[in-house]
Amino acid sequence: MLSEWKKVQAVVTAMVAAAAVRLGILALPVFLLLGLNITDYFTAIMAAPRRGERINSDRGMAGIKKKISMYILVCLGAVVDILLTVSTTGISIPTRWVFALLVTIWLICNEVISILENLIDIGVAIPPFLLPLAECIRETIESGGETAGKCTLGQTKGEGGGNEKKELPAGSDMNEEDK
Repeated sequence: MLSEWKKVQAVVTAMVAAAAVRLGILALPVFLLLGLNITDYFTAIMAAPRRGERINSDRGMAGIKKKISMYILVCLGAVVDILLTVSTTGISIPTRWVFALLVTIWLICNEVISILENLIDIGVAIPPFLLPLAECIRETIESGGETAGKCTLGQTKGEGGGNEKKELPAGSDMNEEDK
């Protein structure tokens, strides 16, 4: 049994190392996104009963399809990066994965926001600055950096990215001004 476990460890380690070498600077954000995808999926399952939702295989499969689609978006960002690298536009980009990184970081922010909303629905008190800060970072990415440096603790920004803001429950430790 122990030798089988060591074989599994070796295979997983080799796969992660190969992915890290191939992805370079994009590896850490992609691994973070994967971890947050898994966390979001399970926190959504835990929050479903508190939201009055039923857990079923159709909803679960829809969630998995959505998570897989996120990686398609990252791949599309990588395709744009590759096209810019091989094109004759004369654009010099210091890193290979600019658009793929932007897409991945935007998706990470969305996952963080979703996890925080799930935790609130579960009944976990979250620090009042986390949700607004994650939304502000996402909006900075959406605006192409125009709002960079404008995120402050406790500041809420307008809605963006098609996600609806949630009204937070009374026991969520968020002040009225933080909602």
